[in-house]
Amino acid sequence: MEDFVAIDDARTIPIEEYLGTIPSEGYRRAETSGLTDFALFFLDLMARNFRVSIEVPPVFVRTTSRVGAEVNPLGFIVVTAGMINHCLDAKWPQAYEILGNKAPAVVGENLVARLGMAWVVGHEFTHMFHFHHEVERRLGNKKSVQRAFEHDADLCATAGIFRLLQHMFGQVMSDTDIRRYASFVLFWIIRSIPDNNNGAGIHPSFSERFFHISLKLAILQENSSEIPDPNARHPRTIARIDAILEAAVACEHAYQQRNGFSGGSYFTEWRKYLSVNGHTSITRDWSKVSPWVQWLSGNQVDMPTSILDQRKIVLEERRAKKLKRKKQSLARVKNRPR
Repeated sequence: MEDFVAIDDARTIPIEEYLGTIPSEGYRRAETSGLTDFALFFLDLMARNFRVSIEVPPVFVRTTSRVGAEVNPLGFIVVTAGMINHCLDAKWPQAYEILGNKAPAVVGENLVARLGMAWVVGHEFTHMFHFHHEVERRLGNKKSVQRAFEHDADLCATAGIFRLLQHMFGQVMSDTDIRRYASFVLFWIIRSIPDNNNGAGIHPSFSERFFHISLKLAILQENSSEIPDPNARHPRTIARIDAILEAAVACEHAYQQRNGFSGGSYFTEWRKYLSVNGHTSITRDWSKVSPWVQWLSGNQVDMPTSILDQRKIVLEERRAKKLKRKKQSLARVKNRPR
């Protein structure tokens, strides 16, 4: 979730009106129309896959060069013109250059751009159909709660992209190759977003986001007959992780070569992240938020805990804090000069 409140001349307008502001000469208007049509199609598909209880929201465009997206309180999704241009203009290699001849050969359209924009609006849609605003009203807007929301939105949008790619290529690509291609697509869109790597505020750094996106791509069930493996212990899941990681390493090397730097990468950040148990910190935050998401949205979510258990956890934390304050107070009294 972003906040676009600023003093500028930008307007929030329907997609059709925005398309009308793009010169008809050349291909830009057609490219943008294809991008937004694909995003709207993805929202419909995501609503069916997640069996959401709300209507698919309209999408509007904010006429600013800033790269971002948000949910408007009036119930629609806003993407900036900067985000649209980012998806259309960001440079990345052809999939076969990174993934080999098992990557899909797509002619005549920028599929990475379209899937990237779909992921962005899917992320914002998750904030809506998982009722994050209602959960926030109950739990407060603490940083840990906000980061849990972003974690949830990232992973639901990722699952949506994987299911879409299954729909598109399931008859011609293996399950592992679809996961590798999903990793390729999401790497290039998210990695190249400006100011996306510092982890400031409620949004995780790229290294943190892509760690969990990669893990999500590995543990997603191929179909309903597959036994869930959320802890990634089955040899099948471990093999998927290896394949996805190989693709991610190749993407990062290509990214560094294209941007003229070497040494250090988000893999270095991964090592730091794992060394301080960052990967378990965000999941602990999500485990506290997820029961409320499940209760309010009616959707099954990862790591569900009953509301009664959740309330028990909250009460235990409050008792522990109260006991700590009491001990500190007694210690001050005991040490007071007489």
